Amino acid sequence: MWNAIESTGRLEEELQLCNELIIRDPTSSAVWDQRFYVVVKCGSSPFAEFEQAIKYILDYPTFENPWLYLRRISLLVEIPRFSEALDCLFCKFLPIQTFIDDYHMLADEVEGILAAEATYGFALITLLELAYQGYEPCPEVIDGVNSLSFTNNPLHCFDTICDALTLLYPLKRYYWMWLASGVSNRMTERYREVGPMDNASW
Repeated sequence: MWNAIESTGRLEEELQLCNELIIRDPTSSAVWDQRFYVVVKCGSSPFAEFEQAIKYILDYPTFENPWLYLRRISLLVEIPRFSEALDCLFCKFLPIQTFIDDYHMLADEVEGILAAEATYGFALITLLELAYQGYEPCPEVIDGVNSLSFTNNPLHCFDTICDALTLLYPLKRYYWMWLASGVSNRMTERYREVGPMDNASW
């Protein structure tokens, strides 16, 4: 099947079909799986697909599938290459105050907001997993995360994410801790190597 698609030049047609099905039903895991397999099996550019995955998130941020799709595609690319695009993506969802303002909720309801709004769970999971793969968020993203714990220390950013995800998904708390520990250790080593003054831009 895949050889036939590739040899007949139907790759773009297949991707377009997947796109139409995603628009029709973004909750269908089968459609997202189909698109991923088309990209992998038929040699479509994973870099272009990573950018497309970000667009899907912006179109359907409240659904889990586009976030999962981005994380799957991320395994096929060099994450640092997309740091700027990822910074723009996460800045749209953080800080938490943006959500509070948009939905007219009180600042002291942060815990309730996190528990009620799955989008932030998806964003935080994606941020943590991509950071584990080498993504280094910009200062604005770090400040947005740290607004949840009222700290400005960039080295605490991923502990804050871990705490928030443990609140949302307690059964996976050890996985969050493992990811956060790995990212924090790498950032700490980098911080020590370049020195505090060089990290002023964090």
